Amino acid sequence: MMELNQRLLQLYGQVQRIQRIADQLEIHNLERDELEVRIRELELLDSRRQTALQNLQIMGPTSFLYRLTGRLDDKMAEAKKQADEARHRYQQVQGEMDALSFRIMALEEEQKMLANSLRKYEDALQEKKNLVYKQGGTRARELRRREGEVYRTKQQQREINEALRAGRKAGRMTDAILRRLSGSSEDSQNQPMAVELEELKRDLRRFQAELVDVDAVRELRLQIDSLLRYANDFFGDDFSKWAAQHEVADGKARINNARTQIVRVLDHLESGLESVQEQEVTLSQELEEWLVSL
Repeated sequence: MMELNQRLLQLYGQVQRIQRIADQLEIHNLERDELEVRIRELELLDSRRQTALQNLQIMGPTSFLYRLTGRLDDKMAEAKKQADEARHRYQQVQGEMDALSFRIMALEEEQKMLANSLRKYEDALQEKKNLVYKQGGTRARELRRREGEVYRTKQQQREINEALRAGRKAGRMTDAILRRLSGSSEDSQNQPMAVELEELKRDLRRFQAELVDVDAVRELRLQIDSLLRYANDFFGDDFSKWAAQHEVADGKARINNARTQIVRVLDHLESGLESVQEQEVTLSQELEEWLVSL
């Protein structure tokens, strides 16, 4: 156990370092993108300033005019100063880029050296879990409780993702129907539209079924109940009547209503998914730190 604990602590530190390297590389890569833009701008400015200086140095029309007015020396001095400043700024930013590139290269090399640490750390964690379960007692019960909490967040994410997929499919169908209603005349709304409406009905029912399984976001209940009540009306005799008579204006209102409720529930689901994902990360980190500290 002592040897395993020492190995786990060492690997834990390496894994933390891997995360810090990833964070640093993300920042440095953004910095590199910004410097590349600045370098291109300064290269162009430097080229223009050097060209302006050369035009004064040769016996061309511009320099001839300034020579006649006695202003050539002043203009030459001003142009040289501007050219020197542009070249200095370009070289300065290029130096920043060189230093940044060196830091990125060093971090990437370190990242490669630590590439196997994550796998070794996960193996060591599993070894520690197996040992704790084998020993039994309070620690084993605590480990089982903590793993159960992490598992529940994963299950909640699966349920929410399934509901999101079903809801997005229903939303796409409402959009397709609305495009048909907006771009076609009543005479063209025959069997194909009825088929699409039946598909929307199936999509909404699937969405409703998936929502029933979602326990992670309690505030969804009002939206779910509202959507269910609306669907019951929408799928009743009035729906069949509308599909047969092609009452387009009323149909648009109904489909828009369905779409609005779908979007509302999807917004709640996405917010809930983000919350559960954050919860999983927190619980997983707490579990790992607890195991490492045993």
